[in-house]
Amino acid sequence: MAQKLGGMDFASFYVANRTLKEGRGLYTMNHQQWESQWSKYVDFAPQHGNEPAYIYPPTLAILISPLTTLYWRTDLLLWRALNVLIFAISASVLSLLLADRLVDPLVFTVAAVWTPSYANLYAGNTNGLVLLSIVLFLFFASRCRSDAAGLALSAGLAIKPYEAPLLIYLGWRREWRKLLAVLIGLVVILGIIIAPLNWHNLVEYWRTGAWLSFVAPPLGPAVWFAHPRIQSFYAFFYRAFTANPYGPSIANSVTVARLLTLLASSSLLLIIAYLTWPRRGEEPRTFALQVGLVIAAMPLVEAFGEYFHLMVVIVPFLLCWYATASRVRRGVLIAALLLIDVQGVFWSDLVGRTPLLSLGTYGMVLIFCVAASSLHGLQMARFVEDVGE
Repeated sequence: MAQKLGGMDFASFYVANRTLKEGRGLYTMNHQQWESQWSKYVDFAPQHGNEPAYIYPPTLAILISPLTTLYWRTDLLLWRALNVLIFAISASVLSLLLADRLVDPLVFTVAAVWTPSYANLYAGNTNGLVLLSIVLFLFFASRCRSDAAGLALSAGLAIKPYEAPLLIYLGWRREWRKLLAVLIGLVVILGIIIAPLNWHNLVEYWRTGAWLSFVAPPLGPAVWFAHPRIQSFYAFFYRAFTANPYGPSIANSVTVARLLTLLASSSLLLIIAYLTWPRRGEEPRTFALQVGLVIAAMPLVEAFGEYFHLMVVIVPFLLCWYATASRVRRGVLIAALLLIDVQGVFWSDLVGRTPLLSLGTYGMVLIFCVAASSLHGLQMARFVEDVGE
């Protein structure tokens, strides 16, 4: 019954905060010690016995302190209420960015039916904060406030390094001022605010490689990566080419699954590199669409692309919708939205039908294709204008 109420991820943050208050290290405990901590503070066991005890930066475990004063289920309700507010603020910022008004009906309608946000609420994860960080980054960048944009992105990175690919993008595009602002923000948040409070755990976070959990592929066979909740390329090919309990597979070869994942991920990265080539003379309005292209690819190329990570994909979805008037492209976007929502609502009913367990993956690929097509169209229009001049 406890697990049906959700909140698994918030429980991890809650236990981490209580562990810090005991003066213990977050990243040096073994599985048995971590499970012992859980048994003291929450009413069910950790879900993944092969996970590190805590894979997030110590920032979140410290900042969540005001929400760890009551019984953890009560604090979970407060955390969920806070996340609803954060999502509403993100929708308002997107409305300002895309429609120049505080409440845009289309933005809020899409937000209301964006199923990954409800999955995030159920799990109690931090993707709402990541989303707010991204939309503030885009909003300030659109107002030519590079310093504020960089600081907004650094705040999200300090909580969850999910947005790290955007740093690579900024470096690739030679957006040095924005990149410098992000790095300064991280130094301020981690080095000046967090480190004095919890220097030991900050060092251990980097030393033990816990941060790699967000970017590194699994090193050995793990049936968890075939779970329908995972919507990355790796999970798609793992379900198709390895034996798993969720449906029939074409073969049983982890090597084939990894090679195909590498091929698909590399293809996306090459497309991004081409469309964001740093020597291309482009208008500032294309910057947001380039960022959207990178965000659309992030859940696909990470190994552990949980369904609630798709919460941030609402950004490229809306950017693409407002960037095009094409009925075909908007039709593709609507199809992508339906695929993502059906995945979130009906995934448990689709077990046994392997091709249907990756509807969210198909939806993200469609959004990526629309973003790439829209961006290429803007670049070609600019090229034609330059030739005409």
